[in-house]
Amino acid sequence: MVDGISCDRAEQLAFHQHAHLFILMDGIAQPVSASVGIPGGALLPKCIYWMHTHDRTGLIHMEAPRQQDFTLGQFFDIWGWRLDSSHVAKLSVPAGGLALFVDGRPFDGDPRTIVVKAHTQVVIEVGKRIPPPSYDFGGN
Repeated sequence: MVDGISCDRAEQLAFHQHAHLFILMDGIAQPVSASVGIPGGALLPKCIYWMHTHDRTGLIHMEAPRQQDFTLGQFFDIWGWRLDSSHVAKLSVPAGGLALFVDGRPFDGDPRTIVVKAHTQVVIEVGKRIPPPSYDFGGN
């Protein structure tokens, strides 16, 4: 269990939503790892956390046995990377070089507290800033 999020033997589908995370370094997209929250990877999973990824698109799956709120901080803890004013995953943030956007609007708070719900789009920009991109959820 990480931050109150269980890792179960199978996906939990009673509550199923998707959010998206873009991480940009000087305007260049940085991939979110595939199989975050799936120890052992997609082919030989040991378990599946209620927050996870399947691929490197940044699509975060939230699949739990009941409805609940999830935060970006929980996702980064499952991923095993830091998220604070000076670190975004493996990236070091230069002074004044962090910008956050939630659903296209600037976010000035602690990035760990961002609540991710159905179709929430989070953009984290490190260094040079560009207009935040959007994500087409299509059928997700």
